[in-house]
Amino acid sequence: MARKILNLTEIEFAPLTGTLKLPQLLRREKLLLITNVTANKIVYNFADPALGAYSHTLDNETDPSHGSTTIVLKYNTADMLSTDSFQIVYDENNERFEPADYMVDAVGKLRTANPVSLIDTDFEYGIQNSKWETLTMIQNYPGFYGRSSGGNAFDLSTVSGDGASPFSTINVTTNTPHGLSSGDVISVQETTTDSADGTFLGNPTGATTFNYVAKGVVSGSILDGTLTSIYGGGVFDNAHIMGGIAGNLGAFSAVSNQATPSRITVVSPKPHGLLPGTKRRKQFLRWILY
Repeated sequence: MARKILNLTEIEFAPLTGTLKLPQLLRREKLLLITNVTANKIVYNFADPALGAYSHTLDNETDPSHGSTTIVLKYNTADMLSTDSFQIVYDENNERFEPADYMVDAVGKLRTANPVSLIDTDFEYGIQNSKWETLTMIQNYPGFYGRSSGGNAFDLSTVSGDGASPFSTINVTTNTPHGLSSGDVISVQETTTDSADGTFLGNPTGATTFNYVAKGVVSGSILDGTLTSIYGGGVFDNAHIMGGIAGNLGAFSAVSNQATPSRITVVSPKPHGLLPGTKRRKQFLRWILY
């Protein structure tokens, strides 16, 4: 049920007989409260026998366009005026919502605002990097993914960068064995710098230590209290560049410039669709595309 206030200005009131005539049909079981707002007095209350009504009459014949309701009150209204204003509260079967003018457009449709970020919405609206599961898309193809749910986060002790340019090495120490193997995917979230956040290939250096290469220069500790989290991940099946399966997609060539460190130039037989800075894995090698 929905409580409503009857907004009528054409109520006929006869104080000597305590009669109210409403210019519309209002069933008795729907009527809750009638208040003389001029005198500030309640003259009808459905829950109080002393403030009831002697009669309640519906008339749909005199004026079929809207009908009328005549109520004879038990309350003594002889000292009131026929010009007094009344507030009538009643029950309606259905709740109705009527937005303000600024919330609707020129044709009466409700205005909406498209979300800018999913971080403050529920999980059913899409993937959220710092919450349930991460997914790295390359040209709309699934690449790496992070298993960031449940108790899969590493128990971090320290996370710091060595400050090397152009891409620093991030050294991570965990309080318990991490269980990573060379080339395993890791998902890093909520460090103190964006250059260290994202999906990377981990390089274990011990049972409780590993490192990865950041996206830029990172120096010093980047562990942000309990906010920083690192999860293990994986690579989607067949998420390879053209030439990855000999005999099916052709074969790519890889040529080193023999420098220290070396730069490997890879040529694929078909467009690879990769962008500068994209990270890729071939066995235990980490590539950064230029």
